[in-house]
Amino acid sequence: MAISKYISTDGMLNYEGSSSPTTQQQYQEMIKSWDATFQNLLDAGHLWQPGKDYLINQVVESPSMTANTVAKVTTPGTSGIEEPTWGAVGDTVADGTVSYLIVTKTTETATVDDVSAGTDQYKAITPAVMTQLLKDIYKQAKLDAHPVGSIYESTDSTSPSDLFGGTWEAMDPGRVLVSAGTASTGTVYKAGDKGGEEAHKLTESELPVTKITVSGTTEEAGYHRHSIITKANEAKNTSPQPAFGDDGDKVGYTNYDGNHAHKFSGVGQFGSGIAHSNMQPYQVIYRWVRVA
Repeated sequence: MAISKYISTDGMLNYEGSSSPTTQQQYQEMIKSWDATFQNLLDAGHLWQPGKDYLINQVVESPSMTANTVAKVTTPGTSGIEEPTWGAVGDTVADGTVSYLIVTKTTETATVDDVSAGTDQYKAITPAVMTQLLKDIYKQAKLDAHPVGSIYESTDSTSPSDLFGGTWEAMDPGRVLVSAGTASTGTVYKAGDKGGEEAHKLTESELPVTKITVSGTTEEAGYHRHSIITKANEAKNTSPQPAFGDDGDKVGYTNYDGNHAHKFSGVGQFGSGIAHSNMQPYQVIYRWVRVA
């Protein structure tokens, strides 16, 4: 409905015989403007009217209503002849063929706790509350994505308890992870078990099968003989008989045997037995496990 110009009584109550008497037409235009203005005020003020057609979501007010409440049309229709009894916030009120829901007139803002509780249907959420709420939801979502027992890895030393809450513990340094279960080799790995070594010293049984045989013949060295030293009381029927030295030992020499050589053979040995590294190529990171 268009808003009509309000015509006041200024210059409109001049009686006949005055210098500028009010005409019948001017008076009627003033009355019409008053009627239109009253109607506009009724509509703008949402004042309840009997026998009036109301549309869905229209708001109705009345001095009879509880302070700071209004009635919102939930079922369109025509109001009754007598004003209904208005209830409290949240009540449904029937009026002729119209139904209303009583709501708060002044918009109240919800706190983060109000929104989290989710029980208030009428308070408005401000951008500040929404921002904080989204942060809390995002943080909780990240925490829910890491239930107790989850592992979090990062190149950043910031603890996940600071990032998404919960209780986290740093895992043992210097360990890699192995999946639980039975490996294709038949080895059984139980969750929580620990094993392996950074450095390992091989035992003889762990060495690869390696055989080294050494053999050969000395070169000829011309005529020569070998000395024999026999402790006293040990020499019996030696030939040639050695002579006794000053210390009681017997010293003698073999006969010359001409040119001859000696054969030799044996098994070689190598290695120092130092423990060797078992570490694969690696990069160090931070790792936590959620415990609560």
